Amino acid sequence: MTTIPDELTWPDSFPGRGHGLPPEMFDLLRRERPVARVAFPSGHRAWLVTRRTDITAIGSSRGFSRDLTGPGGQRIAGDDFNSVPGGIFNLDPPAHTVVRRVVQSFFNPAAATALRPAVALAATDLVATLRDGPNPADLHRAYAHPLAATLACDLMRVPPRQRRKIVPRLRSQVDYTTPAATIETSTRWMLDFAAEVIDAKTADHDDRREPRDPIEALLRAHHRGTITRQQLQRR
Repeated sequence: MTTIPDELTWPDSFPGRGHGLPPEMFDLLRRERPVARVAFPSGHRAWLVTRRTDITAIGSSRGFSRDLTGPGGQRIAGDDFNSVPGGIFNLDPPAHTVVRRVVQSFFNPAAATALRPAVALAATDLVATLRDGPNPADLHRAYAHPLAATLACDLMRVPPRQRRKIVPRLRSQVDYTTPAATIETSTRWMLDFAAEVIDAKTADHDDRREPRDPIEALLRAHHRGTITRQQLQRR
């Protein structure tokens, strides 16, 4: 029978079950200890909440903040995206609401439907690579992760010459078994990459034209004083 230690450690206390299934520890915590103490690789400690009603209550309460750059902010692995001041992951309302309104037309059902051809093309290419590559293969590394990164680049209209740089760096941001120093280097690289993409789009930007992607929408909002340069670059 699995017992729950007084303090859990991430990720060691949460061994996966494979096939994309969440760790069994989450089921145990929901039943027996819905608020549990956990220590992260960053050295920070926090409370882990696992029941949906509690998570919803916290997420909708102004008594809590999502800004992990403030005093006492805990991070999982160190200087990942959660360490970037002004980033979308660290904004509370009303600042978060302002940015969300700028880009919301690119993240609604109609926009998702318009992306279907790009999704199908990217998925077909990745499946062909899997078919012709080594067997067995890691489905997450070889298919799921690059598919998400490719579609993000399609949505942002990032040129192929730039997007080829990004997939390996994105992977380290979501893999908390990656050494902290590697994640920190990846974060700095990603910020430089964002600045490169924004500079390229700024050179081609026309404020009279309707934005064709979220970055152009953010550029127009910045030019009109709706958002700051920091908020533009941290998206």
